[in-house]
Amino acid sequence: MVNGTNIGKYSGQFQVMTDSGGTGYVKFLTSGTFTPARALSVGVFLVGGGANGSNGYYGTANGGAGGAGGKTYTGTASLSSGTGYSIVVGATNTASTAFNLSSASGTSKAGGTGAVCKCTASTSWVESTATKGTNGVYAFSNSTIDGIMYGGGGGGGGCWNCNVSSAGASGGASGGGSGGAYDGSGVNGANNTGGGGGGRGTHNWYDSESNGGTYGTGGTGTVIIKIN
Repeated sequence: MVNGTNIGKYSGQFQVMTDSGGTGYVKFLTSGTFTPARALSVGVFLVGGGANGSNGYYGTANGGAGGAGGKTYTGTASLSSGTGYSIVVGATNTASTAFNLSSASGTSKAGGTGAVCKCTASTSWVESTATKGTNGVYAFSNSTIDGIMYGGGGGGGGCWNCNVSSAGASGGASGGGSGGAYDGSGVNGANNTGGGGGGRGTHNWYDSESNGGTYGTGGTGTVIIKIN
């Protein structure tokens, strides 16, 4: 039911939403088949699954980069009553598709860069700090639907070298995962936001990908339709 009207049935999980102006929306949380109960003209917002963060670089103290947010794309579709339409909610680094539209046609927000710690025999320093993931976008450019920004990038991971350290950075709003502290794991991107995973925090020159934590994985995407 959207605004008291039965618009159809869905075989997967979904959420009904309403914006501040009373317009109704359906967010598809898992893949499935949507069968309209009547002919519909809908707006369609798609976000793919976010990319994983990275582990950083073996043999250096470079924190891992945050993963890019899932690509976002907005389009329209005309749906026929009683026809089953396949909806695919993208897994990590995979496009979401529905009604012959794909998030792969859209654009993504970048993940942050990892911190870099360096040292010599006589001194040590932080060459660069981790950077925050880029914020995502609101579905249909409307913040009043659910307040979520989709496709935020993951934050860069921190570093440690010769007794200097630098923290990981936060992920982009709303679902980008934060970068890990040195030797710490990046945070996973939030599911159904397409958030990128946070970068892994690294240790000094003897660090390896198996020492300490790991990168954060990208969150799953979603598909949202606007009932016109």
